[in-house]
Amino acid sequence: MAPAAPKPPAGKQGQPTLGQPQQPAAGQQAPNEVIQSINFRGNRRYPSATLQARIFSHPGDVYDENALERDYMALWNTGFFDDIRLEVTDGQHGKIVTFFVREKKVVRSIDYKGLSTVTQSDVLDRFREAKVGLSIESPYDPVVVRRAEVVLQQMLAEHGRQFATVRHRTRNIPPNSVALTFVVVEGPKVKVGEIKFVGNTVFSNEKLVRAMSYTRPAGFPPIFYIFHKTYDKEKVEADLVEHVQELYREHGYFFANPSLEFKTHTVDTQRSPFLFFLGRGKGKRVDLTIPIDEGAQYRLGRFSVRGNKLFKTDALIRSFPLKTGDIFNMTRVRKSLDDYKKLYGNFGYINFVADPDIDPDRRRHIINLTLNFDEGDQYFVHRIEFSGNNKTRDKVIRRQILLDEGNLFSTSLWDISIIRVNQLGYFDQIKKEDYEITQNNQNKTVDILVKLREKGKNSIGFSGGVSGVAGTFIGINYSTNNLFGLGETFSIQAQTGTYEKLYSLGFTKPYIWDRPITAGFTIFDSQYHFDQARQIAVASGVNPNSIEQNPFTSALYQNFQQNSKGFTVFATSPWRKSFARVGLTYSYSDSNIETFSAASQQFYTSLAFGQYNGPNQLYGIKTSQIAPNYTYSTLNGALDATRGKFISASLQFAGGPLGGNVNTIRPVFEGKYYHPVRKGKNVLAFHFIASTIAGYGGKVPPPFSRFYMGGDQDIRGFDPYTISPTGFFPTIGQVCNRDAKGNPIQSVGPSGAPTGSCGSFTQFPYYTLQFPGGDTELLTNFEYRIPIVPNYVTLSYFIDVGVPFILYQNQLQFTPTALNNIRQEFPYFPVPTSLKPLAADNFRPRSSTGLEIGVNLPVVHAPVRLYYAYNWVRLNNVQLVPPQDLPPQSMFPNQATYNQVYQYFAPISIREQKGLLGFTVARQF
Repeated sequence: MAPAAPKPPAGKQGQPTLGQPQQPAAGQQAPNEVIQSINFRGNRRYPSATLQARIFSHPGDVYDENALERDYMALWNTGFFDDIRLEVTDGQHGKIVTFFVREKKVVRSIDYKGLSTVTQSDVLDRFREAKVGLSIESPYDPVVVRRAEVVLQQMLAEHGRQFATVRHRTRNIPPNSVALTFVVVEGPKVKVGEIKFVGNTVFSNEKLVRAMSYTRPAGFPPIFYIFHKTYDKEKVEADLVEHVQELYREHGYFFANPSLEFKTHTVDTQRSPFLFFLGRGKGKRVDLTIPIDEGAQYRLGRFSVRGNKLFKTDALIRSFPLKTGDIFNMTRVRKSLDDYKKLYGNFGYINFVADPDIDPDRRRHIINLTLNFDEGDQYFVHRIEFSGNNKTRDKVIRRQILLDEGNLFSTSLWDISIIRVNQLGYFDQIKKEDYEITQNNQNKTVDILVKLREKGKNSIGFSGGVSGVAGTFIGINYSTNNLFGLGETFSIQAQTGTYEKLYSLGFTKPYIWDRPITAGFTIFDSQYHFDQARQIAVASGVNPNSIEQNPFTSALYQNFQQNSKGFTVFATSPWRKSFARVGLTYSYSDSNIETFSAASQQFYTSLAFGQYNGPNQLYGIKTSQIAPNYTYSTLNGALDATRGKFISASLQFAGGPLGGNVNTIRPVFEGKYYHPVRKGKNVLAFHFIASTIAGYGGKVPPPFSRFYMGGDQDIRGFDPYTISPTGFFPTIGQVCNRDAKGNPIQSVGPSGAPTGSCGSFTQFPYYTLQFPGGDTELLTNFEYRIPIVPNYVTLSYFIDVGVPFILYQNQLQFTPTALNNIRQEFPYFPVPTSLKPLAADNFRPRSSTGLEIGVNLPVVHAPVRLYYAYNWVRLNNVQLVPPQDLPPQSMFPNQATYNQVYQYFAPISIREQKGLLGFTVARQF
């Protein structure tokens, strides 16, 4: 007797067929037979043993047709086969069962034709998330492939390709495989067009659109639809619930209801011809019409607290941000719940929950609010342990932890402790997932385990490259930020460059006598070649000699070399167990300035810099300085902070009872602020610095203490130290006299032949333009940082704004006898008593904007920065006019000689460069 046929119909591809077994001869009784053997035919990839394990019958079992039908369906449900046929024949010792199978084809390759919006790896990830079941070497199943088409089409729709079509095609690969190709026609990218709310009276349409962050236009006019965000219905719905409705609830409209059944209107758009770099073609946008029911404005009615035991009810009600009669603000209610949780967490109630019970009175338009407190149990600290600190000793970390074992657990103290450990800079930034707080419910304690990842402690590196300040440079350095695992810092550096040489050695000890007193010292020897003319010529692609050999143009720039050596010692201590520290720094330096242009030497000796005694007036500048300072830092990292603020204030006092021959007072204020955006993915970073310097006791600051800007450390895009106030300085020039035909009069040798040198010249007074630097500076930097490769590569958009200016004109007084030669030889020439800054650029800020790529090198421990800055606020063809007329023509022998001096009295045009491609190895801030 043949077994009954299963439900799937036979004879169609993809459906099983059940063969008919041989029937017993007529007149014979079918005995209670057994299964002699079970065979499989047609299987290639799946061994017979594997298939035997899938069924329930075995050789030797009693032959049962119902059991065979169950085995048949078990094989079919594996999904391995397109067709199954069962045959039963008689054997010598029983029934021979044979399964004839046709295996499904295997997917050997998966290709995507026409797919560009999303990557293939993202598609495979989505297939895994949606459990599509399609991958290479998986069985080919048309149902699975159709499901993959739907998932891929949904994925494209999320990226604005709502009109995309996805089809598949296959190519057979003998003996039993297929190559699968998805043919994708993405179609136009659908952008968010006009968004119009209907029924809104409380807020304008523009304000409601601005509240939407997922779908609103990016701020450009509709014709520039390419910049708008892509349309996604789910994101629109999320915007309406999370942002628009929340905006209304912040203002008391508790039952405001933007409809999720909004209307859409698809419009064909033509890409702007001005955006040729984005390609041509038509696009689409979706205009949205969103009905909204604002409802009535509600105020807070009765407010009560229940379940509180630790704090009195009156105190909790007073701390609530809303009072009876105030507009009901749901955002402030949520914030108050967080504040209550933090309050209880500070006293060990880490399981505290506040459940709000909102009872609206629609007739009176009030909301009665009751907070039901579940305080839970109070927990204490049992153990605090660390893992991953193979080199850093436990005590170095533990002294930053404000919780002690056995004491009450406090969430705020623990959060502060994590910030303090991150500020050490010894480990990768510790996040919430890097520590475990395990509750022991029996004894009401917590065990804390902090998982650390140590940074490289020691670094020996070679550095080299091109920097705006140091020019071409090469250096070697060694540093350790955690000497012997005790948190001590030691560094030594040697660097030489085109403009700058620096040698330094430093040591810092964070704890002295096991007290939180940080102290250290630095010894340095530096040389700086300040040559504005050469730097500007090289940056502009001009031969430097053409500037330096011209007596007029060379007078426009400062040219000197500063050699300094000295040391600095410092100590700081915490202030009232907070993030603040107070400290004291003492420094001593011995500097010399050697001018290498006549204009610079005359300029310096004419000012009040004669206070410095030595072989030369600019030699032996000894600065003995003390600086009390205050710092406050909540930054979550020592180097690459992403959250927190930093404030520093110091008052640098030099000279007087401290000795030396420099008397200056310089207050300095600096601030930094880092704010994470986009759920912590990106960072907004701000930096600000303000400082001023003035001399006292009849002395002025040395020239190298004045403020110049420009370069990769302050305002990117401008040449180093080229931003400075300007002023005209009186001097004496000379021109070679000419004959009546205009030829220069040359000297003659003993033989009577011309020597080529000037044989007769005339001296005359004129004004040269000088860049003395400012005595006050203001600088701010803004950066929007996007990590490309977290912790290693960062893309930043930046804006730098700054200005150095002259506030104390009395610091630029000329010495009484400095310009006597001009007064005596040219009594008609007006000689000023000081260098007066020109109003055209004294208080005139500069600004640049651009993009920067920063790459953190593990060995250097500083980013390699490549940036392009566009100087959008600069001096562009600004005319600076000298303050006097031409000398009398009678002092020149003829008109030809007189004509030569015009260049010295013509207006000077200042035109700063438009931008700069820069490179450096250092941090901006």
